[in-house]
Amino acid sequence: MFARALSVFAVLVCLLAGASLWARGAELAVATQAASPVLKWEVFARPTADKPEAGRKINELFLHDGCLYVGHGCYSANTGPTDIFCCNLANGNWRVEGRVDDEAIVQYRLLDGRLVIPGIDATEDWSFGNLYVRGADGWSKRRTIPNGLHVYDIASYRGRWYAVTHGVFVHDWGLGENIQPGVGMVHSSGDQGQTWRFEYACPVEANADTFIRQAIAYGDRLYVFPTASTYHSTPEMLERFGEKRQPYDDFLGNPDALAFDGYLWRPANLVDEPNVRAITPVPGREVLGLWVEFGRGSPYNEDRRRSGARFFVFDGQSAQVTDLECLALRDAVRRDEVTYLLMSPDGSQWFIASSPDLRHWSYEPIPAGIVDPLSLEVSTSRYYLGARDGTIHTAARAVTAKQ
Repeated sequence: MFARALSVFAVLVCLLAGASLWARGAELAVATQAASPVLKWEVFARPTADKPEAGRKINELFLHDGCLYVGHGCYSANTGPTDIFCCNLANGNWRVEGRVDDEAIVQYRLLDGRLVIPGIDATEDWSFGNLYVRGADGWSKRRTIPNGLHVYDIASYRGRWYAVTHGVFVHDWGLGENIQPGVGMVHSSGDQGQTWRFEYACPVEANADTFIRQAIAYGDRLYVFPTASTYHSTPEMLERFGEKRQPYDDFLGNPDALAFDGYLWRPANLVDEPNVRAITPVPGREVLGLWVEFGRGSPYNEDRRRSGARFFVFDGQSAQVTDLECLALRDAVRRDEVTYLLMSPDGSQWFIASSPDLRHWSYEPIPAGIVDPLSLEVSTSRYYLGARDGTIHTAARAVTAKQ
């Protein structure tokens, strides 16, 4: 009877929590509509319309030199090679600037004045990961990142480029044929990706894969953010759990980040709370935002039990939780001293949230007709949204919206 009462109580708590999040989303929508005119969205383009369905989704939008660059494709469905689409916003002309030998384009980075594409999943073998650099004569491919099965991010720090990857150490681990644990690694380059040197690797474990998915320079440090997923290789794990990846309490433990000062990599426990599952850094003015997902296991477990997400502000010494309710975060853009988030307080209603300091936010509701927005870009006069179906939407920015 007591167990049943606890079960009923737990269900009620979940229902109330869900109702609270839905109500918060509705409050934001009403408050935003009262504060500023509703944005008038229209279809801008569908550049990936002729691609297979899985390859149409717009993962990334990036403004550079007056052109809107598009990242699309799916590296789970292996839809590559992938075209580099871009639109000249001055005349509306679209062109394909090149093609990458990767299953998708997930992001662009501007490093020391060079536009760069990290190779998220090479169509070739696992020996090297790819990097694509745009120069005066177009794009050049640099297949140079050792063991770069997935090159997730690249950041510039003190004159060097740092690539964070999910790679493999090819070795006979004694775990069975073709079983190679995946490892989160960092490599650096002093010649813009021509050559690389090894910097750091996460611990290697028989029953876990590790990943490093984000890198960002803040203050006088470079921060990278690891996560992990169980990977059942040993007979003991297979006998107990089978092949399904098992969630664990506080699987990552501490630290939740790594900080590099140009000499040594040190653990950095930025968020001193249990069950940190993954951290996404968000650039701000003099501070660093941290969108923190909590829950058992990791984002890569089949059983994705999540106990929520919160937004913190880190000042270089400590991280303080804010009152921004952000259950889902799809994209973050820093333009003209303002940070813009493509976010949802409840996982269903989507907003563009903007803030100059990551503490005080204003909101623009995204209409329900824009289904499953994935990416955001902001120009001086317009918003651009990329959706899963391959549509790019645009709206003039509301000049009366408060920052």
